[in-house]
Amino acid sequence: MLSWNADSDCCLWDGVTCDPMTGHVTRLDLGCFPPNPTCYSSAGSSNGTEPSTFGLLNLPSPQEAERPSGSNKLRQNLTMLRVLILDGLNMSGIDVTRLSNLPPSLEVLNLCSCKLHGTLAANVYYLPKLICLNLSGNKELLGYLPESTWNNSLKVLDLSSTGFNGVLPESIGNLHSLQILWLNRCSFTGSIPSSLGNLTRLTHLELSYNEFSGQVPPTLSNLDQLSLLDLSSNNFIGPIPDVFDNKTRLLLLDFSHNLFKGPIPPSIKNLSNLARLDISNNLIGGFIPSSLFSLPSLKSLDLSNNELSGHIGEFLAAPALDHVDLSGNQLCGSVPSSIFQLRNLTFLSISANNLTGVLDLQLLSRLESLTNLDLSDNILSLSNSENTEHVLPSLLSVSLSGCQVTEMPAFLRNSTSIEWIDLSGNRIRSDIPSWMWDIGAMSLSYLNLSHNFLTSFEQVPWRNLIILDLHSNLIQGPVLPPSFPNSILIFSLASNQLTGYIPGSICEMKGLQVLDLSHNNFIGMIPQCLGNVSDGLLVLDLQENRLSGTISLTFTENAALTSLHLNRNQFEGPLPHSLSNCKQLEVLDLGGNKLNDTFPKWLDILPRLRVLILRSNRLHGSIGNPGTEFPFPQLRILDLSSNEFTGPLPSAYFGNLKAMMLTDQDGQELQYMDQGYYQDSMIATMKGRDMPAVRILAILTTIDLSSNKFQGIIPDAIGGLRLLKGLNLSHNNLQGHIPLPLGNLSELEWLDLSSNELSGTIPTELTNLTSLEVLNVSSNQLTGSIPQGHQFNTFPAESYHGNPGLCGFPLSKACTNTRALRKLPVLPEGGVHSFRVDFLEPRATEIGLGCAIFLGLIMSILKNLISIRRTNRNFRKIAMKDVSPIGP
Repeated sequence: MLSWNADSDCCLWDGVTCDPMTGHVTRLDLGCFPPNPTCYSSAGSSNGTEPSTFGLLNLPSPQEAERPSGSNKLRQNLTMLRVLILDGLNMSGIDVTRLSNLPPSLEVLNLCSCKLHGTLAANVYYLPKLICLNLSGNKELLGYLPESTWNNSLKVLDLSSTGFNGVLPESIGNLHSLQILWLNRCSFTGSIPSSLGNLTRLTHLELSYNEFSGQVPPTLSNLDQLSLLDLSSNNFIGPIPDVFDNKTRLLLLDFSHNLFKGPIPPSIKNLSNLARLDISNNLIGGFIPSSLFSLPSLKSLDLSNNELSGHIGEFLAAPALDHVDLSGNQLCGSVPSSIFQLRNLTFLSISANNLTGVLDLQLLSRLESLTNLDLSDNILSLSNSENTEHVLPSLLSVSLSGCQVTEMPAFLRNSTSIEWIDLSGNRIRSDIPSWMWDIGAMSLSYLNLSHNFLTSFEQVPWRNLIILDLHSNLIQGPVLPPSFPNSILIFSLASNQLTGYIPGSICEMKGLQVLDLSHNNFIGMIPQCLGNVSDGLLVLDLQENRLSGTISLTFTENAALTSLHLNRNQFEGPLPHSLSNCKQLEVLDLGGNKLNDTFPKWLDILPRLRVLILRSNRLHGSIGNPGTEFPFPQLRILDLSSNEFTGPLPSAYFGNLKAMMLTDQDGQELQYMDQGYYQDSMIATMKGRDMPAVRILAILTTIDLSSNKFQGIIPDAIGGLRLLKGLNLSHNNLQGHIPLPLGNLSELEWLDLSSNELSGTIPTELTNLTSLEVLNVSSNQLTGSIPQGHQFNTFPAESYHGNPGLCGFPLSKACTNTRALRKLPVLPEGGVHSFRVDFLEPRATEIGLGCAIFLGLIMSILKNLISIRRTNRNFRKIAMKDVSPIGP
């Protein structure tokens, strides 16, 4: 548009096409996708109010000008416009209802990626001559598909990557001319209407990345012109429809990331032209049909992450295959040798199965085109060879985790372009061969040699290495590699046998995000320079070393730290107050040190802190009230056990721990508190035992204040923490009754109130805790009968020992039933006082007996008191006679 001259004929302008006979503008092609600066400047505001381009849609009547100039002629002749292409223009701020002005002559409308927003008017679908409608890439554009009859001439409808939603109406089956339907990456719901089977001219059907559900209708078997069918990333259920008998034109079939069950339908064997088949990430079971390995045009086969079983068949007639992914199933047997005859194969993954046998790695040398190889997590044994001829020159990624490899695989030699190497979980004992330092010098970005038996690692020569994982080896000595590339983001030497001081050279990795040196024998103080990289450091894990001194780290206001583990060292002194600058901090574990401080209430401002572990230190004093109105808003795990805290339990905190009160936990059952590649771990007292949690479940919610000197009562407010899984208040000086609101903790799995001074009875409300697995109220002053029912019928006698006043199952001490009927005396027959005991109401009998017993006791006590008083008086007289006077 920058070249447009208002004084010239618009039919000569760039992007404008006119009918040569009438001079009417029939096509406007102003699109510039992918976007470039010229497009954005041309769509900018010309007068400070609206973008000039969209002003073209203000269609005037022909009478507005007798002899129009170039620009007016353009506006006038838009009434005959057939094609409008504006893709890539920035139209943000435009009212999308302006599309209602489109001329009825329009056949093609392309507004792809124009940043449109708002709700599309329904009349756009009714343009009588519209053949192609493309509104894709406008993520803020809302709308729905109309229920009523559409324009039957539409051949292409592309609404992909928009905000369109709702259900697909049955009326969509009236678009008998439709050939391409792209509705992927929207928010459509409900099931696919059976009327979709009426669109017999469809060649492309794309419904992926929506929220469709239900079963796929069998009417799709009518669509025999399809070349592409993509239903991936939805919630479809039931079997994959067996509708492929006449789909000889189908080139791509993608049913991945759904909930399909049952076997692979046998009719897939009829897809003679199929190039790509993806049914990964479903619940598909049964055997893999051998016919799949015989499809002559198949290039890509992905059956990963299903429940397939049995043996892998031979690849007999699939010469075009270049991508095979069978990982994450239950396949067994050996790897078929025919797979190594696939000369075009570039990607092979059969990991995470139950494959057995010895695989000769020399066979891999036949796959000269192979770029990605993953055989990990099977029961395979891989033979090795030092033959330098057996190399894979194109290899980019190799994963042989858990394959009982004993040496560095020789086929890696001369892999100068290798990017990814995972040899973790093997039996590599020998030194790193010299050729290893030369491979991938500029390309290697990921190296994982963890869980082996390496004793040294001399250098890190790879200039673009991002992840270096050497944890769980036998690397010894006080010396780390002398230098590290600045490119490293994740570095782990955890669980080795390293000694000495942590070298300051570790801080040379300026981009470091995760540093894990835990479970070694490092001594001395933390290098203060680690505080200088804190702006980018996400995880610092130095737990279980022999580090000492104060925690000298200083975190700036821009600190990005999310996880800090300094537990099980020998740190002393106070907690660093600069931790309050770590607004992204989620996990803080300083337990098992010698820290001497009061409770750090200044941490309660941290908005994302979920785990706070300060156990086994020398923290003291009372906790008191929170330092802010909404303390610890995300806290889920609090462990202050084995310290010297005094005073009452922090009831003010209990009443404000919002993350322990919320009840919407759907979808979190399998979520963990992981920081990307790094997995947070902790040690906690759960169900009466110290248990290491290698990964922390996001739904785990516990409070452990045991082994302190807390006094007073257990506050009722703790009953509002309805998401608690564990509560340990044992070994304190708590008094009073067990509060009744504890019966509201419906998620509670363990409750330990032992070794306190609690009194009264065990509330029967606790029998409502049907998730309770472990209960310990031993060593208190509880009395009365033990409640029965639900989980209380499963707890052992040890749960109640040390409470002399308790009785009932499972204790051997039976409870005395004071309301049991005693044997009544035989009454004389006849007389006005005779009656039948059988007709006496139990309650009246008990009251009568109770009164008689009570009066008898009173009379006996009075009689004894009179006798004692007389005895004391006589004893006093006798004693006075025997006392000699004092003095001269």
